[in-house]
Amino acid sequence: MAPEPKWETWRRMDCARLYELVALLARVEPDSIEVEYDYESWPQERFLVESERFHDFLRMAESSVSARTLACYGGSSARAAMNDFLMSEFSRWALAKELPIPPELKWAGGTSTVASSASDATSIDGIDGLRDLIKALGGPVLGDAAAVRNFAKKAGILRDGDNPKRTKRTWMRAEIEPMLTAAIESWRQSGNK
Repeated sequence: MAPEPKWETWRRMDCARLYELVALLARVEPDSIEVEYDYESWPQERFLVESERFHDFLRMAESSVSARTLACYGGSSARAAMNDFLMSEFSRWALAKELPIPPELKWAGGTSTVASSASDATSIDGIDGLRDLIKALGGPVLGDAAAVRNFAKKAGILRDGDNPKRTKRTWMRAEIEPMLTAAIESWRQSGNK
């Protein structure tokens, strides 16, 4: 039986590798998982843990990464499980999939306690604030408001048909950053640098 996670440590993390976050959902201490590398097979990494739940959740998460419904925060590994993900983005995904989130993590409203206190405090005001955030995250430099609105629609922040006079003009950074990060990554991969 795998040991329980060190909840006091993990719930204060801003990001972690995907397999570590999945381990927390499965109530397994991520540091107890041995990663075996087999350079003769694909995927190269095997996770040695006796938890069927862990392997089921990992398969779901990697499927969502492939479908671009779970956005990677950083890393360059070919296998999504070895890349970093924001706790807030992962918790949003887990809630959307109706997965059981351990109460010890104290994730509320799709964000971890750390993301709530740090990132939620930053509000993004209007199209100009959105333009600045897109640029700060490494996205395209957008000149006019229409280009910013179009990019926000592609990211899922605004919807087709939203009336700029009636649409929310202030967003919490923790809520929109994962969506913008995924849209920027898609923009990069399309070769529009």
